[in-house]
Amino acid sequence: MQLKKLEWQRLYPVKKLLFLGAWLFCVFVVVVMTISFVRDENIVDFLYGGGTCGIAFVTVRPMIKYVRTSYHCMPYLNKIFSKCEQETFVASEEFQFFESVEVNNVSA
Repeated sequence: MQLKKLEWQRLYPVKKLLFLGAWLFCVFVVVVMTISFVRDENIVDFLYGGGTCGIAFVTVRPMIKYVRTSYHCMPYLNKIFSKCEQETFVASEEFQFFESVEVNNVSA
């Protein structure tokens, strides 16, 4: 439960939806430009569709990886442990938030 709260405080589910929506919009543009090119034989639509298709093709793997990641607030542990194991790790933890940390710069 605490991990879900941390996820929502950092807006990771919203970021996932925005990223997925942007990628699906690229796919939609590719389909529309392909239909427009076939119907009107306009080379500009073909070039726009090809560019957008390239963007969608290059970003498909990072998009899938980002959307399928279970908890972004535990960056390394989410690759090793399952979602249930991560929840049991932090079940008895008490998280405290702080504004900032001051670091003293020591000059040589």
